Amino acid sequence: MVITGWSALGQSGSQPGQRRAAALQQGPVDLSHGPKYSNDRILVRFRPGTSAAAMQAAHQAAGFSVISEPPIVDRLHIVQLTNNVSVREAIRNYQQNPAVLYAEPDYIVQASGIPNDPLFGTQWNLHNTGQNGGTSGADIHATQAWDITTGSSNVVVAVIDTGIDYTHPDLAANVWSATKSFTVTTFNGNQVQCSAGVHGFNSLDNSCDPFDDNSHGTHVSGIIGAAATTTWASAPQRPRRLCRARESNSPFLIASCPATMPPVSSLAAPPPTM
Repeated sequence: MVITGWSALGQSGSQPGQRRAAALQQGPVDLSHGPKYSNDRILVRFRPGTSAAAMQAAHQAAGFSVISEPPIVDRLHIVQLTNNVSVREAIRNYQQNPAVLYAEPDYIVQASGIPNDPLFGTQWNLHNTGQNGGTSGADIHATQAWDITTGSSNVVVAVIDTGIDYTHPDLAANVWSATKSFTVTTFNGNQVQCSAGVHGFNSLDNSCDPFDDNSHGTHVSGIIGAAATTTWASAPQRPRRLCRARESNSPFLIASCPATMPPVSSLAAPPPTM
């Protein structure tokens, strides 16, 4: 049994470096194509205590006008450039004013759903670029889906397979853990009590340890919910739990697992209170 999710990220801070870092944390960022920043405006922030008159005088001296003053950052102005003045020249102009804390380009940052995992390029089924002689675009369009959502830690997916290696680097952070104890009724009617913290159920030996001895269940779980942007493989972010109902290279009864497990909804962690 496994659960995985996409964590909410912190809000941007008041410093430019913090704001850029917060934007970068939303996902991998691709700045390799197109312009890097707006060519007709810049960001100018004045030092704490600078009066409105002093800020206005600085803009008048530079010959530019203020588009807006975002309230989230104190004394930050979005400045409209005029007279074909370059961004670099405008920044140098403001930097000479001792009342200016910083002046910088208005960078264009675009989040991308493509993870930076080294092995992602081999997964043509997720994103086919024609690698290995394949047909470009012949895939499930996973990257387009990830631009919409990368899953939720409040959704649980049950996996019936050979188990899961819940110590795997791509799975350990996202593996489901029971938030409370639960009781499993086995195929022959016996009851097994599993404690909080276990990762699923093993219906082959009627234990609360679904550790994988075959790797197939781990592979399937990785496709469903491995952590993205790691040093290993890559996959969508999806919560899941796992029931081991299959020996290595042996047949199994689908009904042997679902009948023994409590409903997923009764085991999943409740959604956070908003």
